[in-house]
Amino acid sequence: MNKRITSFILMMAMCFCSLAAFAKSENVEKKVKIAEAAYGTPVIDGKIDNVWDSTNYNVLDNVLGGENTFYKGWFKVLWDDNNLYILAKVYSEQFSNMDSSPWENDSVEFFIDENCMRTTKYFEDDYQLRIGFDSALTASNYDVDKMNGVAEKAKDYYIAELSFPYKTVKPYENMEMGFDVQANASKMIGFERTLYTWNIKSGAPQADTSTHGTLILRKNVSIKDFDEPVYEPRKIEVDFNGISQEETIKYLDNITTTFDGKEYNYPIILVNEYPSMEINNLARVIGGEADGNVLKVGDVKLTYTENSRLARYGDGHLMLDRCPKRVNGNLYVPLNSLLPTTGWTVDYRRFDNLITIETGTNYPESQLTVYVKDYGAVGDGKVYDRDAVLAAFKAAAALAEEGTPSKLEFETGKTYKINEKQDAFALFDLDNIKNMTIEGNGSTILFERPTNSFINIEGCTNIKVKNLNVKYDERVMIWGTVKKTSAEENAIYIDIPEDSPLPADDDWAHYYCSNPADGPWIFANIINAEKEIPGFMPFDALRINSVEKVQGREYKVIFRDSIETYCPLIKKGDRLPFKSRWNSYDFGEYNKYGRPDLLTVSYSKDVTFEGVKTTNSLLMLAPISNNCGRIIFRNCEMSLAPGAIITSSADGIHLGSNRFGVIIDNCEFGNSFDDLINTQTYSGEITKIINDYTYETSRDMFCSVGDEIKFFNTSNHEIVGTAFLKEIEKKEDGGYRLTVDRKVHKVLSQETSNTPTSMYNLDSANKGNIIKNSTFKNSRRHAYIIRSACSIVENNIMENNSGAALEAANEIHGTSNEGLVPSALTFRNNTVSGEGISSKYVPLKIYSWNAQLGEQACIDGVLIENNTIDVPSMYGSININSVTGLYMLNNTIKADKPLNEATQPVVISNSSIKMIDGLNFDYKQNVSAVINIVACDVDENNIKNINIIGENIAIPYSIK
Repeated sequence: MNKRITSFILMMAMCFCSLAAFAKSENVEKKVKIAEAAYGTPVIDGKIDNVWDSTNYNVLDNVLGGENTFYKGWFKVLWDDNNLYILAKVYSEQFSNMDSSPWENDSVEFFIDENCMRTTKYFEDDYQLRIGFDSALTASNYDVDKMNGVAEKAKDYYIAELSFPYKTVKPYENMEMGFDVQANASKMIGFERTLYTWNIKSGAPQADTSTHGTLILRKNVSIKDFDEPVYEPRKIEVDFNGISQEETIKYLDNITTTFDGKEYNYPIILVNEYPSMEINNLARVIGGEADGNVLKVGDVKLTYTENSRLARYGDGHLMLDRCPKRVNGNLYVPLNSLLPTTGWTVDYRRFDNLITIETGTNYPESQLTVYVKDYGAVGDGKVYDRDAVLAAFKAAAALAEEGTPSKLEFETGKTYKINEKQDAFALFDLDNIKNMTIEGNGSTILFERPTNSFINIEGCTNIKVKNLNVKYDERVMIWGTVKKTSAEENAIYIDIPEDSPLPADDDWAHYYCSNPADGPWIFANIINAEKEIPGFMPFDALRINSVEKVQGREYKVIFRDSIETYCPLIKKGDRLPFKSRWNSYDFGEYNKYGRPDLLTVSYSKDVTFEGVKTTNSLLMLAPISNNCGRIIFRNCEMSLAPGAIITSSADGIHLGSNRFGVIIDNCEFGNSFDDLINTQTYSGEITKIINDYTYETSRDMFCSVGDEIKFFNTSNHEIVGTAFLKEIEKKEDGGYRLTVDRKVHKVLSQETSNTPTSMYNLDSANKGNIIKNSTFKNSRRHAYIIRSACSIVENNIMENNSGAALEAANEIHGTSNEGLVPSALTFRNNTVSGEGISSKYVPLKIYSWNAQLGEQACIDGVLIENNTIDVPSMYGSININSVTGLYMLNNTIKADKPLNEATQPVVISNSSIKMIDGLNFDYKQNVSAVINIVACDVDENNIKNINIIGENIAIPYSIK
């Protein structure tokens, strides 16, 4: 033999021996565990055959990611010439397979390194196998079709039995393999997803085989005695931490109260800083009647109970921000109870000793009317009427600007065609105008192009827009019918209908785009193939990278993130809408606000839209921001145009930092590409602490002297204090210096912390929203997001929304911090229904963002009463956390589709429960408990009348 070849062979042999020795020395050095597999062939049926007695038990008790141990179960291994066989017993507090990612579900995994090379990445001989408690089989780097597995579930454990052929080796006696076992415990209330292992304590066994233990194949195994440890489920051991219940009452007799400008001088009390007035005096101020503890004004009747947060109102109750109190024999009732009932505004300026109550109706009637026909408007839907309409509008606006209340009037039932303006301003642009009405008489404004919004109102008072239809000749949102999906290209191919405009060229859209982080197309979603309802996919939206023309009307939509998991769920014929036309035109320097919303109201007071209807809402229907009085939508509508499947490219109504909330009454809003109503109040992070009373912040929070400021620590989700503004100073660098009236402890700044304290102005947080008698349907996400105080949501129909009917929560993620948690919230007499729900949403969710058990329950006062929720959500019907003072009265929850046995219909965690009285439960799916209560302050005597309909095996409630 050639000496060089002989030398090479000897060298390789030495290298192999060295590697083997290295592996063995690693076993010793790392103290990896060793398991032995006996020779034998079991039947794979989830039953424990006698042959399993020939091999030993191995215990799963490492908690991956640390040094903690917890007994989770055991496993055994057998082998023969064709297969490895594994038997495992895994204990579990719940059995959940609800997640689309199988490793997030309750399951057990096996890691195999056939050649035992202990490499730090996977090669052909390395693979990962998984079997769920429900017998679901999945694998990585292995053909699932070759696996044979069965799992059998018991009360608090499951037996999993699995066989699989070797992939790259032929087995022999005393053969060694890298090997580990991992049990996955799914996320549950109080516990994140937890991994329990046999060998590894830290690391990633799914990617690094050097972390594995060793499996040795034996013909026979010496059997060891096994005294199984006692399994004890994990316990939640936290103390409830609610908002301080310490009560302060302060009597003030030097107060002036005005009601629509008329002055009164009656004393008040401050109950924990909030004003209350003696009930008879309040009746005198507002022109109402008082009889004992009953207050009447107009159609509003409120019955107060001393020391109770609930007042009788209509056919139910109202959640109050403070309890009524009796002082010197007289009943004082909270003034803010007028906000969600009368719709009036109530403003307390504590440093001026002034309370202002306004109805928003104390304005003069129109004195002069300007008719569009007198300026040449034809209204036949053919002739361009833009110039004539604008001339009439300017004449009416000039009258109002001069002090004469005016009205602009259209002819009944006519259609006024508006040719596009050479800018992106609104058709009607009102600045600093008082007392003007636009009366449409049921006529239609028809825009030729989606480049101009309908109306902008800024700095105005008492503006009314009535009985107008607003439409666009060109479709605002493009959609296509799905032809096919391609996981390889990360794309969906679509055909765009003949009656639709085509998207802009992708290069043009990217060039024009002013937001490169999101890109010009932003995202897409799936709509049902036959009905204009969401597709109810397990994702919120799909972020688009590009839109490319294939041929004719066929386009390829390419996404930023992998869609491989979703491709099997997206069917041919489904419809895919995406943001399109609003970024197809070059508005350039003539774009007043950078985006074309249908109507905009800012820095204004008492603006009413009545009978305004639209089928296309450009970007948003209505951004409403920085207003001082009520903005009202009554008998308004946002509905689909013929052939359309989306109305607005973003939110419907978006409320931003208004001093009072919106009133939405008898409206119908649907098919938005985001939330139908969103409530936002941006916070200011504390950039610098000047002294105990003065702070610098980066953001204007629409502040006034006397405003209530909440200090919120995002790291532990705690409201650390409340203070009231004494001074506001705008700095040269654009920041703000705010001085408050008291010291607040535990405040952090950007100078000392990566998670500085946020300041929220509660007086510019849209307090007192009234959302009633309306329909909200088919949105891509939520029907209504609220982060405000003293609001009521009642008598609404909320159907087929992809997200929640009501999401009441703050929002903290990244640089987005859109508002503090709501308080004094009433949700009653609503009907919530849907054929499905998307992602991991719940129809009714009230929570503090990312709050953990034992952290502050910072949501102060919630009433959920007489609602019906009928949505088949895998994650239940109602989910609540971090509420101090929760009442749930006479509600009904339904779901007529199979869900999951791990579904929890009602979850209440980290809250103080005052009363749960009356819950009708009608689920097709058997579940363990109707109401799941975790780490709450609750008296079981206050949980009653849980009515389980049908033969569901659920118990009424569970308390942990």
